[in-house]
Amino acid sequence: MKTNICKRAFMLTMLGLIVVGGYTQEKNNHRKSLAIYDSRSPLYMRNPYFRSFYNIDWQLNGTINNKVAAGFNGWGANFEGGYYLTPNWGLGLFASYHTNEEYIPRTTFVWHDAALNTDQIHSLFQLPFGITARYRFWSGTLMPYIGVKAGTEFSWAETYINGSCLYNTAWGFFISPEIGTEIHPFKRAKFGFHVAAYYNYATNDNSLLWYSAEGLNNFGVRIGIAF
Repeated sequence: MKTNICKRAFMLTMLGLIVVGGYTQEKNNHRKSLAIYDSRSPLYMRNPYFRSFYNIDWQLNGTINNKVAAGFNGWGANFEGGYYLTPNWGLGLFASYHTNEEYIPRTTFVWHDAALNTDQIHSLFQLPFGITARYRFWSGTLMPYIGVKAGTEFSWAETYINGSCLYNTAWGFFISPEIGTEIHPFKRAKFGFHVAAYYNYATNDNSLLWYSAEGLNNFGVRIGIAF
């Protein structure tokens, strides 16, 4: 009789321990869940990854093997936004613009058996837009990525010569690989900073007078904000 009572007491004790243990584990899991989604915790802890991305950048652009406008300057901007389909892969849209200018000192130009002594101001305006795709390596305070932009580009080349403006417009295919990172130093806000380096190529032919610009090659950096 005592043996049966002891067995029953033991079984009830074990059952009680199992119930209490399960309740404790469930409570701990609930606490962890609250910690992850606590509004006071960093965004990248509350959400395993930022699903959307938006960048507004100041753009410094340099031309490569361009006879119309050579040089490196900061008269441009970049706008892009998109959505991460997975924690790593994102897809979106972009548009950017840039103007490169170059001053040609007074000299004598020979063209089509004619000679002209003058100075010139050259300008090359580029406006690419299309889709952007990126692969983000991880989420956190730093979010480094590699990406590519593709689409079309409108370009306008012009020269001011002897008080006259000659110009040439063109459309072409555009592609641009880039590497960059978003920096999110504020734990309770998605606002941050964006830095990227890029190369791009467009098939536009903006040759003007005796200056060749068949195929537009550019390189540069972008510095801006992310949110």
